Amino acid sequence: MPLLCLFHGLRLAEAAGLRVEDVGEEAGVPVLHIRPYEGRTLKTVDARATLPVHPELLRLGFAAFVGVRREAEELLLFPDGAASKGREVGGNLGAWFSRHVRRLELVGTKLGMHSFRHNFEDALREAQLADWSALEKLVQF
Repeated sequence: MPLLCLFHGLRLAEAAGLRVEDVGEEAGVPVLHIRPYEGRTLKTVDARATLPVHPELLRLGFAAFVGVRREAEELLLFPDGAASKGREVGGNLGAWFSRHVRRLELVGTKLGMHSFRHNFEDALREAQLADWSALEKLVQF
């Protein structure tokens, strides 16, 4: 899940709430469907998207991971991402990641799951693609 946030700029809840059925294919390209469903909302209307799966994730075995989850007839791509008592979608995974960062003794401010989104946005600005619509124009289906 952290890799999805890193390579796609997803918010924690967007990545943690992905269902197995949210991973598909369009015109032969593996995609993620970021969409609301019962029990899960998106932060903004613009958060709804269809994103091509980053090639590095495919190289690392993301498709095989999804296949295993699909064969097991699992609902969520990341079962620990479900909302739990007093926490929002992905809350447990976010807390786990923060503990992991502390165990690694990484130094910095606000080193959490949302750091991946900020890193992604910074990279878009640096590449002069800060406008998400400009990025969408690069993706051809």
